[in-house]
Amino acid sequence: MQRKLWMVPKNKRSIPPWWLIKVLNLFNSSSEDREWDNRVKEMLEAKHLKRDFGSYHKNPGGDRTYKSQLECLGLMYTDQDKNLQLTKAGRDLVGGHPEPLLILQKMLIRLQYPSAYSVGHNVAISEEVTVRPFLFLLTLIKELGHLTTEEIGVAVIYGHNHEMAFQRCINKIEELRNGSSFSEILDSEEDIWTTRIKNNPIEDKISYATDDIPNIFENYLESARLIERTTEDKGLISRLTTPGEDLLSQASTELIEYSKKEVKNNKIAFQRRFGAWDGGKDTARADSPEPIKDPEELLIRNEFIEFLSEGIREEEELDEFRGKMHKLGLEQDKVNEIMAKLNGLNTSLFEDRFHKIATEGAKHAREFEQTVVRLLRRIGFDARHTGDLKRPNGSGGYADAYFSYNDEAFLFDAKASEYYSISHGELTKAVHTYIPNWYELCSEHDLPEAEMLKLFGYIAGGYKKSGEVEKKLSEIRDHSAVQTAGLTAWDFFKYVQKNENCSKKDFLDKVMAGGRLKLN
Repeated sequence: MQRKLWMVPKNKRSIPPWWLIKVLNLFNSSSEDREWDNRVKEMLEAKHLKRDFGSYHKNPGGDRTYKSQLECLGLMYTDQDKNLQLTKAGRDLVGGHPEPLLILQKMLIRLQYPSAYSVGHNVAISEEVTVRPFLFLLTLIKELGHLTTEEIGVAVIYGHNHEMAFQRCINKIEELRNGSSFSEILDSEEDIWTTRIKNNPIEDKISYATDDIPNIFENYLESARLIERTTEDKGLISRLTTPGEDLLSQASTELIEYSKKEVKNNKIAFQRRFGAWDGGKDTARADSPEPIKDPEELLIRNEFIEFLSEGIREEEELDEFRGKMHKLGLEQDKVNEIMAKLNGLNTSLFEDRFHKIATEGAKHAREFEQTVVRLLRRIGFDARHTGDLKRPNGSGGYADAYFSYNDEAFLFDAKASEYYSISHGELTKAVHTYIPNWYELCSEHDLPEAEMLKLFGYIAGGYKKSGEVEKKLSEIRDHSAVQTAGLTAWDFFKYVQKNENCSKKDFLDKVMAGGRLKLN
């Protein structure tokens, strides 16, 4: 009997791009130096630091599981000489590609069975399973609107191909939604057979197939910001994000045409084709990044990459990072050189975190407001975070962000919600508090002054209903005689990412077009 359940490595369930870059740096550096791990260990221990994954030695199981994960994702492979090599996707991640999140997104969509991972001895998925599992799930979510973890389990068990199996999964999910239990829709206990759990009770097998494995797939997709998980009446459910919808519309179900036997016999060729994330060919390794042979350089790079992934960094924070490295006894010139090389990747490395804070509500609201202000500064505006300021009479507050340009003032309110709608209360606040008190905001809180308020706008993780936002923006405009706009966080972020230090006028011209905007 052969396993037909989907599987991907579960040693690290959250796989944001910055983390993958860090781990790829470590493996790429150790591939040609058998004493590398010991040198890294000694250096980190001397500075009272630890690695955040695996063992220091390449032989124990710890590092092997991460190697398996990177190979499963199509980022590396083992060549004929047993050395680790990066695929095109891996090289582009380590080499500083400006869109690391896009690489991860496309690699998940490209991931397929059969693959070098799925034919491995410890996985051994049946050759009857010929599918791109993540693409299958995204398509299923689009078809049904959302999926619960248990419903993803249906695809894990029965998503064997993109044709008949797709409708079979829809039918079974509809049975679940109509009240059937999973044991009732399971055709046979053999459907959830694996070597690992073959002797377990049926309840444990169902739990493994409908909870444990689906959770791994959810975490991978969420790390790539292809889905958002939200809690609704039915519990935790997964919905497509805007980038998930966009990439799904471009994706193909066509597999790399290798049989299970051909994959086993041609793992290197398969991995190189799989890793060609942008649709081209991996024809040479001339552009492979040089392995980092200096343990201190690796430490600085990986510390800085993680630092950049946590926020839009400004000069004061960069100085604090330099100070931290100095206290570790690291050479200042080396620190400055590496920071100068990598600092331009700040928005790219922060992208997955930004989507999280833009859509997950109150717990990230203040961080989202501050990030919007920092992104406006990246365009060149002297933007200020004003959401925490109070009016002199103690009644109410102000919009979240303010800046002036050519003697004209601009206000934005930041909403960390995936489905934001301008309620009557929010509309009233805009018309009767934020807009009429803009000059008071400047004069009372020592902000750059302007002669007139030109625009009031919203930047939100997403909007609830098409057409409704435009209507409410029009109402605000009619009541206040001020131009209005509604931007999605995704469009705003991508515009800044692609147009840092662009003409401020170009940005404002696009915003002043009004309505619910797409900037890019």
